[in-house]
Amino acid sequence: MLEEQIGSRIREVRRSKGLRLADLASASGFSTGLLSKIERGKVSSPISTLEVIARALGTSFEQIAASETRRESSREGSAGISIVRKNERVHHDIVYNGVLSTYEWLAPNVEKKVMEPFILTLPKEHASQIYSHHPGQEMIFVLQGKLLFSFRRRNFLLEEGDCAYYDASVAHRVKSVGDKELKLLCVRTVF
Repeated sequence: MLEEQIGSRIREVRRSKGLRLADLASASGFSTGLLSKIERGKVSSPISTLEVIARALGTSFEQIAASETRRESSREGSAGISIVRKNERVHHDIVYNGVLSTYEWLAPNVEKKVMEPFILTLPKEHASQIYSHHPGQEMIFVLQGKLLFSFRRRNFLLEEGDCAYYDASVAHRVKSVGDKELKLLCVRTVF
């Protein structure tokens, strides 16, 4: 997904809630200058930054990213259930530091959710230089490739079929290793 589209959707949600940039800055902890650049698509931000902004807006990044596609989909669903067919997944590409990551949202049309499931695909030999941390818990399951998972500055090699469940408020990061792109099933709690 292009930075302009993400920024535009963040601005749309902010304005729909009657918030000024200064209000969002206060709620998110980011400066109004950075938020303005994000809304105008002038900077590439990691997903963790976009998630903090979404939470400050009272939603999730998934809801912001999926808002347009959700209206176009023929997903089956009713109160209490969401069925998303394989060919109906909402895909979003995020470019950060020149690296393309693909997110496939598995339940984008669920309101008041407590879990956020998605598939994350990273190119082979991708390494995040930034440790992420945010409220809640996460689970990652390696569907394809190999992952060097860093948690509390300890490294764990995870291969296809391996799983990690952890406290997401602790600094963590991922690095794709090996000769295949990395594909992870991720589930995180949302507040």
